[in-house]
Amino acid sequence: MVRSDIFSQAQRGDPKAIAALMNHSLQRKQVTVRAALRAGCLTILATSRECPDARFMANFVQRGIDRLQPHQVNRVVIRGYAIGTIGSLWTAEFDPHSSAPPQISTVPQSGLPQTGKPAAISTSVPRTPSPTSASKRQGRDRPASPLRSARPKSNSAPQNTPQTAPPRRQSASPSRSSRPITQPARSPKPQTPLTKVLDRLLKVLSSLTFITLSIVTILLAFGCKIWTAEFAENTIYQIQFLGDLLRGLEAAEVFNIFVFAILGLGLGLATMLVPRSFGVRVTATIGLLVLPVIFSISSVIRYQSWIHEFSQTENLSEDQRSPRRIFISKIKSIKRVFWDFIYTPPNIPAYRQRGYKWNRSTRSNPKPPIALKMRLVHF
Repeated sequence: MVRSDIFSQAQRGDPKAIAALMNHSLQRKQVTVRAALRAGCLTILATSRECPDARFMANFVQRGIDRLQPHQVNRVVIRGYAIGTIGSLWTAEFDPHSSAPPQISTVPQSGLPQTGKPAAISTSVPRTPSPTSASKRQGRDRPASPLRSARPKSNSAPQNTPQTAPPRRQSASPSRSSRPITQPARSPKPQTPLTKVLDRLLKVLSSLTFITLSIVTILLAFGCKIWTAEFAENTIYQIQFLGDLLRGLEAAEVFNIFVFAILGLGLGLATMLVPRSFGVRVTATIGLLVLPVIFSISSVIRYQSWIHEFSQTENLSEDQRSPRRIFISKIKSIKRVFWDFIYTPPNIPAYRQRGYKWNRSTRSNPKPPIALKMRLVHF
């Protein structure tokens, strides 16, 4: 389907739009059309592997122009070309404002290849010019002076001799359509000392801005995470009947969306200030190092809130409620329990004289004695 905007541009007289419409219709015919508009004259160049039919192309273009009625087009010229030829093979002209049929004229192609084959090269030896003919040629090529009187022509010279143009010799170079289009390589602009200094200064400023923006982004992410964790511990998890349920579900982790938004936006803006490969690697490393610390903030704040509640309940002093003091007391209690477990079993009394009674009693009654029970309860 042809877009409506191309049709409207063709009605306004745009040659590119007219050529696009014709190429769309002539795609099956394998005919390529180019158009140009100059001084009200629309020139259409039709090219195919074999020269397109002149009558068909003229009628096709006339019907299309009558349908479009483009502005600023007072005359239409159509030229037919074949791939490999130098000039056009036929020309058609018509007036778009009149109903007269197009006038088709065939261009003589003497000495030109019709199907891309090279022209035959004559092997005749050129004739050396005589001195009389050379003098006559020099006299003919010399411009006429206004002071010299015109000499009467001799009757012996032949008159009205037909002069035929010498045949064109086909160049060994390929045609324009088959030549590859190469763009000239642009040489780099020479850098002056001032431009080098400015480039280095710009790189330094970009690096400093990258570092500053990364640090600010990390601090904002930490602040947002700390605020959300404290808000959840002091407000959301203190609700009756629902606080413990929400704490078990880790409902406060929903606020990590804001943390990820801050990190992604800040580090993304920082990456634009440095080369892409360097920025991506640095931001990925920052993310791998920062994210585990951010996720552990919730556990640290929860532990701090538990210490605060425990100290208020047990009426502990400021020195005793410090996490280091509590950690040391826990280690001491664990050591004491461990060594009590090691040294307590040898303190159980053994009755060697009545060993057979002990064995006999354990067979019938596997319950331990009362002293052993007391030891285990004390432990």
